[in-house]
Amino acid sequence: MLAILSPIFAFVGLQGQLQVIEATSLPTVNAPLPPGYLDPASWSYTSSVDAMTRITSRKAMPPTVALPEGDCIVSDQIKNLAGWSAFQATVPSGRTVKVRLKAQHEGWFEVKTVNKWGNYEREMLQNLVPKFDPEASYTNKSSQTKIIYFIVDTTEASSFNEKFFLHFSWE
Repeated sequence: MLAILSPIFAFVGLQGQLQVIEATSLPTVNAPLPPGYLDPASWSYTSSVDAMTRITSRKAMPPTVALPEGDCIVSDQIKNLAGWSAFQATVPSGRTVKVRLKAQHEGWFEVKTVNKWGNYEREMLQNLVPKFDPEASYTNKSSQTKIIYFIVDTTEASSFNEKFFLHFSWE
């Protein structure tokens, strides 16, 4: 774990300043509807049974936890057949939240930003080009506080228990 954790501290330049929070210790909240984008792991199915299992499990809402306020690093791993999990952020007016994923195999993950309906909105930025640099952000330009979701999705059908760290920063 320390081998994976040290690159994220080097990346953000905040060694010793941010607490690493286990996602299992965060409160669970209502999830967004399943996003309408295609499964990024559809190319990696090894059999039709694998494909049907993952496709069927992705019809359910992703497991979702609420993020604490302020900058933090959240540690988690994918533990379901659907290959995704979600993190809810409450973004006040005029604020921006950014997320960057670090893992041993970063190319196995994507980070998407969606609303409660599982759709994209204006000001939701994400890497739509697969360059294996999983990050996303959201800027709230409205006059109201908004709730958005960062979805961590796997690009490999067999990436169970792959540990990852998410660095959330606020501006």
